[in-house]
Amino acid sequence: MKYEYKYSGIEWIGEVPKHWKIERLKDVSSIIETGSTPTTAVYEYFENGTIPWYGPSSFNGTTYLSEPVKMINKIALEAGELKIFDKDSLLIIGIGATIGKMALLSEPSSCNQQINIFTPDKHIHSKYLLYFMSRYEDIIIQIAQFTTLPIFNQTRYGILNIAVPPIKEQTTIIDYLDKACTELDRVLEIKRLQLEQSKFMFFSFLEEIFESNGSHWEEERIKDISTVNPSRTEILLPTSFVSVVPMDTVSEFGDIEAPNICEYQDIIGGLNYFRNGDVIFAKITPCMENGKGAYVEGLETEVAFGSTEFFVMRPSQKLIGKYIYYFTRTLKFRQEAEANMKGAAGGVN
Repeated sequence: MKYEYKYSGIEWIGEVPKHWKIERLKDVSSIIETGSTPTTAVYEYFENGTIPWYGPSSFNGTTYLSEPVKMINKIALEAGELKIFDKDSLLIIGIGATIGKMALLSEPSSCNQQINIFTPDKHIHSKYLLYFMSRYEDIIIQIAQFTTLPIFNQTRYGILNIAVPPIKEQTTIIDYLDKACTELDRVLEIKRLQLEQSKFMFFSFLEEIFESNGSHWEEERIKDISTVNPSRTEILLPTSFVSVVPMDTVSEFGDIEAPNICEYQDIIGGLNYFRNGDVIFAKITPCMENGKGAYVEGLETEVAFGSTEFFVMRPSQKLIGKYIYYFTRTLKFRQEAEANMKGAAGGVN
């Protein structure tokens, strides 16, 4: 079928068939501001529960939510502490670190106050709305970041534009995207298994190298052959710009991805200082068990600062920095570090 097209008014969509409607989100669905969390009698409300209650941890990037945080019971509903939302309602996290994540309800359920709930009107399919709205995730994140606490409220949702084809065409689009996503998931699962196998081979190789100690090898404590958490007082002339490395910019494969650059005078106290040639190693769970850390190299600035959740190790003349880094990746080192965890948050000192 040949269509005549018009500009959608949505930059990232461009032109759409003329018979498609461009409507605001608030015109194609009713918005229920948030879910809720019980304030009293918590154990009574969840005992022998049969109704799913979801939170941000239940969003896993698939069409429907994963495991609920808890199961609630009718006592909570009768007390007016919680609401039940219809199957196929669209849920979007509207506040916090995972803002913008979306999914559908597979059955009547409840959720906490971080989640916004949308009930699609009859002329729009809930899964079509999910697929379309998923393109807004980055926009929601960007807009929310302009506030002190990342939040996307009901007013902002209401002005988002939706391209709405007839319901029959929505179904065709959904079928196509379902098949495409199924194939993509299959490919991603193959890649995940390949990555797991590569990690296993890598760690096996490390164990073999470090367990085959030569007779002339010496065993020393890390603190005796490196400077642990060097002090920023050694920075004699503060540089204009420094790199800032949050935990989430360091991968489990030793990469530091796009550190932030800011002025030295803006650095708050308490952050760990390091520079090129140092080794950083996560000391909290689960990052430590996963081997998150890096040999620091290629920074654009002379000085860098990172999360206090990192140990910084600066090698002495007896060791090469990369040697320390690879040793921290061994299973033996991580198991010993895990055995020495202290504190409620889980950390090595």
